[in-house]
Amino acid sequence: NATGAALKGPFQVQFDALPAGITLLNASGSHNGSPYVTVNDAALAPGASFTFPVLYLNPAKLGLPYTNKIYSGEF
Repeated sequence: NATGAALKGPFQVQFDALPAGITLLNASGSHNGSPYVTVNDAALAPGASFTFPVLYLNPAKLGLPYTNKIYSGEF
């Protein structure tokens, strides 16, 4: 959290532009056609961060070019 204020959870990390054939196995759901993972149900203090596992099914062993969006609170 690079802001000076706490951010309220939960946090959703959205994975945009995953190539066809790659599946996010631990997705919590889909938002605007992209899978997301719900990471944390608590607040995130200024200067704090979080980590989480990302599990992919990638049978063709393709590269993983994607972008992330992080949302705080509910969709």
